Amino acid sequence: MAAHWQAPLPDDLPIAAELVLPQMLDAAQRSGLPLPTTHFEPLRQLGRRRRRLLACMRPAAATAPLHSWEAWGRRPARALLDGSGGVGHCPAATAWWLHLAQTRPHLRDRQAGARAYLAAATSGSWPAQPGILPSAWPVQRFEMVFVLHTLLVAGILHDPRLADVAAPLVGRLAGMVTPQGVGFSEHFAPDGDDTAAAVAVLA
Repeated sequence: MAAHWQAPLPDDLPIAAELVLPQMLDAAQRSGLPLPTTHFEPLRQLGRRRRRLLACMRPAAATAPLHSWEAWGRRPARALLDGSGGVGHCPAATAWWLHLAQTRPHLRDRQAGARAYLAAATSGSWPAQPGILPSAWPVQRFEMVFVLHTLLVAGILHDPRLADVAAPLVGRLAGMVTPQGVGFSEHFAPDGDDTAAAVAVLA
């Protein structure tokens, strides 16, 4: 397993692993857990580069960098919350925002919205249980796009036996795509993955 984290790092790293994993390892070390850390140095170096870039770009709400805000964010500004009520459509990032916002009375109204977001996000896990949350929520458009894309790849998107279900969804998807593309929810910025899959379905 250690070899997996040596340079050159693989292209298929989990999203924000270079930010999240070193932070978790450091927290474990502070707690006295004897975890190996030396073979993660290439990942730490990548994480440091990413943090420098993030510090320069100041990402806006509803954009991909905020999906890992819990690993690098320090200031719980109002502007980080998107239309879902959360930060980056990420329960972990939203929980971290709430933790940091506790001592800031001027954010009290937005804290209620963030708590409501976390409560609603439990519906994204099955069975819905308090405290068990998905890594991203809401993702209705993502789910619609990639279910339709899977049917397309399987060659059954236009199968007459699925028409009563698939055709209305394709019609709805057509109305969701903007000149900028489509994101994984109505509140999130368009992205390349969802847009490419949607274009393939609608072609």
